[in-house]
Amino acid sequence: MGYCSKECQRADWKEHKPNCRGAQTGVPAPSRNPVIKVAERMAQDPEIMCHIDGILIHTLDLFNHPENADKYAVAIAAHIEWTDVSAARERMMAMAAGREPPPLPKKVPKLFQISKTAPIENKSVPEGLDKNREEQRRLLQERGYMNGASEQPEYLVRAFLVPENKSLSTFYFTRYINQAMLDETKTWTKYTDGGMTKTNEPADVEYLIEMFDLRALQDPEFNKILTIMVPPNER
Repeated sequence: MGYCSKECQRADWKEHKPNCRGAQTGVPAPSRNPVIKVAERMAQDPEIMCHIDGILIHTLDLFNHPENADKYAVAIAAHIEWTDVSAARERMMAMAAGREPPPLPKKVPKLFQISKTAPIENKSVPEGLDKNREEQRRLLQERGYMNGASEQPEYLVRAFLVPENKSLSTFYFTRYINQAMLDETKTWTKYTDGGMTKTNEPADVEYLIEMFDLRALQDPEFNKILTIMVPPNER
């Protein structure tokens, strides 16, 4: 399990502690899944999370159905992949020539990529996600949000990120969405020619995921946050 903030982690600890295997045996839990490790870093970066907000908004179609923020959560499936094309090409050429490929290093850089998202009905939402939302609501209210004073609608969107490798690890987070964010996201359109030519076609969730993954590869700042060093067989 992951947490979107230290406050959420502390709030959950009282209930988690009696069932924590590590607390009972003194044996540390297995290392967290690398996808979850990257997600925890990602959640601290406002610019990256702005892209995630757009994906959440489109997944739930909050433009036309704002009530979906209460009826559904968003599941995000993600993975990490090796993007060192030159090293991969060198190994493939060696194997094609019948030579022993160069040995892989103990750890290689792998990049976080989103595969797909889906709305999940409340009855299937993981236990603890509602608690995460209420903790975020409390923190926002302390800062003057979600207290009924705003003239514009405000929403809390629950989301959980899961690795595609069938790991049991899950990263919970809740995002604050307001009407200004919906209005801005609704203006986003698709680009062609590798992002050079703007079109009038509205962006959709598949396009936003594609652009997120592309920027993770091409933008040095995004790439730094979304890359993790892991053993070659780690996924």
